[in-house]
Amino acid sequence: MAKIKKEIKQEPLEIVLWKAADKLRKNIDAAEYKHVVLGLIFLKYISDSFEEKHQELLQDEWADAEDRDEYLAENIFFVPESARWSHLLNQAKQTNIGMIVDAAMAAIETDNPSLKGVLPQVYARQNLDPTSLGELIDLIGNINLGDAQARALLDAPPANTLKGQRDRAILATLLYHGLRREELCKLRVRD
Repeated sequence: MAKIKKEIKQEPLEIVLWKAADKLRKNIDAAEYKHVVLGLIFLKYISDSFEEKHQELLQDEWADAEDRDEYLAENIFFVPESARWSHLLNQAKQTNIGMIVDAAMAAIETDNPSLKGVLPQVYARQNLDPTSLGELIDLIGNINLGDAQARALLDAPPANTLKGQRDRAILATLLYHGLRREELCKLRVRD
């Protein structure tokens, strides 16, 4: 039976980030947004990149789609089945989703030594409501980060340019101070 791929509703990344912050605002301190949101976006990114290569390998009769070396040869992180975004989406409504995400992060670190100690494992904490976390996973699931065009969305201007410094300042303001969209828009910064 062929898998039917869920159609992804494309929204600009910054809109998804705002919605993500809104989901977390009632539960956790604004300074903690970055650990929760950016960790999930990274997980989605590596899962989408992995899945794109996985599908390619499934079409190659000589390739093993579950061989880590196939991915390492292409500079793609290997994502174990229990850490793939599709698995997290299927588990998003579970009351223990925080533990599931933390276990996914740990599994990725185990299979990718270069990530050891880097990924956040903050999802099972008491102050992070499982319902909000599940909704956040659903929200981030609407971002396609696997193809080259989508990955280009993540490319930021160089930090040594005025635009790069401005963009980083705005993101820092959002993540650290938790300003609402209306408050941040009052800054009226232009390119």
